[in-house]
This record gives sequence, C-alpha cells and structure tokens, in this order.
Amino acid sequence: MNLLGLLSQVRSNETLAFAIIGQALLDEGSILTNKIEVFYNDKRTAMYLFEVANSLGLTHAFRTKLALKQRKYGFTIKYAGWARLYKVVGPLPDARKDLTFRFLLRAHPSGPMRVVGESKKRILEFLNEKPRTLRELCYAVGLSGATMSRHLNELAQEGKVQVVGRNIGSRSGKNKAAFLWSQVHPSEASSTHKCGASHPRAGRGSRVV
Repeated sequence: MNLLGLLSQVRSNETLAFAIIGQALLDEGSILTNKIEVFYNDKRTAMYLFEVANSLGLTHAFRTKLALKQRKYGFTIKYAGWARLYKVVGPLPDARKDLTFRFLLRAHPSGPMRVVGESKKRILEFLNEKPRTLRELCYAVGLSGATMSRHLNELAQEGKVQVVGRNIGSRSGKNKAAFLWSQVHPSEASSTHKCGASHPRAGRGSRVV
C-alpha cells in the first residue's frame, strides 16, 4: 500500500480520516485518565497516522519515547479535540477504552475547588466498601490518574491505605495501575507496611474487576 498516495485522499475525506484515527486508537492507542496518545514501533506508520490526525487539527507535535526499552513513535491528541473525536468515532467497541474516553469528557465543576482533604476523605470512603484499583478510584472520585496516585501515596505514608494485591484481570499486568488498594482499619494499623505502594502484601489474594 502506498501510504503517501493514500494520504492525499484521506486529507480530502474527513470521515475517512476520523475512521482511520479511531481504528488507531483501538489498535495502538492509549486512553488514560488524563491524556490520549497513539504510539507505534514503526516510525513510517506512526508518521502517516500523525499526518492524518494533524489534517484534522487533533494533534500535538510528533515525538518519540522509550517504553519497555523500545523506541516508539507517535503523538498525543489535543484536549480541544477530544469531544470532536468521540462525537465521530464513539462509542468505541472496546468497552474499557470507551469508559475511559467518556471519563475524560466528564463535566468539570466551574465553582470553587474542593476543600482541602475532601478528595482523600472520599477515597477512604470508597476503599472502606471494598478494595479498588487506581483507575476505579479515578472514575469514582473524578480525578486524573496522576492526582489519584499522589493522594494514594500520601495516604499510604500516613498508614491509612495499603496495597493488598493485584487485579489479575487487568491489562496493566505488573504495572502499578493493577494494584488493589484497601483502607487500613485500626486493627491492622500496627502491621501495615507504609511502603505498600511499591510492595504489595503477600497472602491477601487478588480479584477480577
């Protein structure tokens, strides 16, 4: 297939261009709790997809990154283009990616920011019900992954939460995003390892969510 020859046709057909980017999201796209990116091992393919997305005004600059000791090529989708992209290609057939995409498009309150400690209080309330992954907590509380990770690490240092296992059904595998977090109850406080964010306790098992 002549990608350069096809590119000229794609640029003149917006519907086709969106379809190609939508498929790229399903194939090699990462829809996280704070960004959307598309990276490939093959630079030529990545550059072609970048040109398609850029023709729609959806992308930041083309770049490279190292992931699992491999060089990857690609781009991130601009925040301003998220809603437009989802309107055309959504809902995604991959339920997990669709859920995260819709989370990114959630309404953000325009009023005063949450009072100090309110987010951590809600995190503890949800963890008191049952163990949850970082992603589940993001959805429940309405925070990005980076902010949620910071709150969990601070709560862990305070001895209020701990990692009790992994979600064995998670696509994140050994990544920290697969950790299951739980609230530390008073009876457990004396035995809690405050570095649980990096060292899950053994013997508590895992669950599938």
